[in-house]
Amino acid sequence: MLYTEESFNERGIEPLSLKHKQSNTQNAVDDKHNLVVHTEATNTNDGKALHKAATQAKTNLQLQKEDTLMVLADKGYHTGAELQQCHEDNMITHVAYKEQPSVKHIANEFLLESFEYDKATDSYTCPATSMNFI
Repeated sequence: MLYTEESFNERGIEPLSLKHKQSNTQNAVDDKHNLVVHTEATNTNDGKALHKAATQAKTNLQLQKEDTLMVLADKGYHTGAELQQCHEDNMITHVAYKEQPSVKHIANEFLLESFEYDKATDSYTCPATSMNFI
């Protein structure tokens, strides 16, 4: 039987997807073993999610607050307050800058457009450090 929103409403049942609308998923993956160490469906945009996700990943990895955690995230997570919180909790963040072509103080080698994609390894190479990121 196919259940539709109407058939749920006829029975007085609100479908879970309507009751708990989730718009975003935050995930953290261990780079050594490529295992998911944290995942959460949220109503928070990426700009306000980095510290919480990184903290939960650190907890799930059984790291102490004083232990260092290296965090790599895309440009959607580039928010000063979140980066500051991560720094205060001993997390080293590597987050791409948001596209801001009018800003002159950002070094070109750290702009997303400057990273080279390697399809064979499904990774990006940072032109400043020659480090590869998956």
